[in-house]
Amino acid sequence: MLKKSEFIKVIDLGDDRFLAYHTLFGNLRSLNSGAIDILDRFKRNHEQDIYRLLSDHGRLIDDLKEIYFLIDEGTDERELVRQEIELRKRVLKAGFYIGGLQLSISDACNFQCVYCFADSTDKRSPERQKAGSSKRKLMSFPTAAKTIDNTLRIVKQNRGDSLVVKFFGREPMLNWKTITRILEAYGRRADGVDIYYSITSNGSLISPEVAELMKEYEFQVTISIDGLGAANDINRPQAGGNGSFALIDKSLKNLYRHQVNFDFSAVISDRNFAALDYDFIDYAAALEVKEIKLLFAMQGKYLEAANTEEIIGKVIDLYKYAKIRDIALTGYWYNPFSQLVTASKTIHQQHIVRPVQDSCAATGFQLSVEPSGDIFPCRAMALHLGHISELNKMLMSDNYERVVQRTYANVSDCFGCEIEGFCQGECLGNCEELFGDFYRVDRRFCDIYKRLVYELLILEASTAVDPLPMSEKSSPAGQNEALNVL
Repeated sequence: MLKKSEFIKVIDLGDDRFLAYHTLFGNLRSLNSGAIDILDRFKRNHEQDIYRLLSDHGRLIDDLKEIYFLIDEGTDERELVRQEIELRKRVLKAGFYIGGLQLSISDACNFQCVYCFADSTDKRSPERQKAGSSKRKLMSFPTAAKTIDNTLRIVKQNRGDSLVVKFFGREPMLNWKTITRILEAYGRRADGVDIYYSITSNGSLISPEVAELMKEYEFQVTISIDGLGAANDINRPQAGGNGSFALIDKSLKNLYRHQVNFDFSAVISDRNFAALDYDFIDYAAALEVKEIKLLFAMQGKYLEAANTEEIIGKVIDLYKYAKIRDIALTGYWYNPFSQLVTASKTIHQQHIVRPVQDSCAATGFQLSVEPSGDIFPCRAMALHLGHISELNKMLMSDNYERVVQRTYANVSDCFGCEIEGFCQGECLGNCEELFGDFYRVDRRFCDIYKRLVYELLILEASTAVDPLPMSEKSSPAGQNEALNVL
């Protein structure tokens, strides 16, 4: 006997158009009222009615079964997710998910940002405090080389063919010397593995010579900038208190002249909420920036002080304008939407398919390594995993298993949420700081994320769709496209 899945979420777009998706698997579809009615009649489960539906609308019903909108009695969809999570557990100790390094190449900084996550992370981690007490604030080349070599070995053991090396920390450009030695030693390919370089910088120290080398090695550069002029400076002053925008602007123009791929990372807080506007988008467009990662400040009283509706309205307004200027406005809040519109699982697929990044980079993809060689999941997290000299030991640790298993649909606080299968919540470092447990959820973000996913689905619902193959009786008379792929 067939029944409607309890995990189906439906959004009414008006004009006989609906969006529907499975809250664990994705499978986003555009439906008309005929298909919605058929789904709901299976929910009522009258045997005679269902027999008639199977006779009249067999092809549509087969399509709905294929994507778990209709399921056989006894099908446990949550058990299918549990099997995915158990499989993840079986392969993680081999380092199967590792594909990136976040090298905290510098524990020094020339800025004094008001919301510095590195400061708050260090305060709550005895291991970070011990590592940071050393006079060595910059990672040495031998430590970097050992880290890369040991990670390459793990990647190759798992038949991986690429490694992302991300230069990070407080301000990585303060250790450009070690970065250049890494580039010289490993180039774009080492030991049969392709290497991709990226860097997140405050954008104060990028000279023409630096930009030229970044172009040569095809860096992906992320510049932290919180708006124009005072909107940036109020959040990101230099260590001496002076504004930083003029320095950032100079570096950005060097990157632009040398045709380096770069994007922006902008934090929105109570300090710059009103000032972050279209002018910032126009500035990015003039520099041919293709992505702005808009992040919510986790420290301070921003989320308590700013109304949820104001935040949602601001983000959607900027998103629309950025789209006009051919810029993708993204961020943690965008990730659930991105996952939802791309994730899928059919009855003929063994696993949930996630074309975009599998999960938060901290939950398996990357290792974050300090100048001391100590390993953490991310620079924003205090959880100590081990030391790079004992990488195999780290992989076998309970701490490593716990962080890698912090994946979709494996957090009890999220069970039953309409975006459960696509959202991992806000930054795990933030949850760790608030609750001492990164399996907890900061509910300040829940309503914002769910509402933004809803608004984005409606906003992007006009995207061209292709009808799935149907029989002539797949929908009521006069309704020929009952089920589409968005």
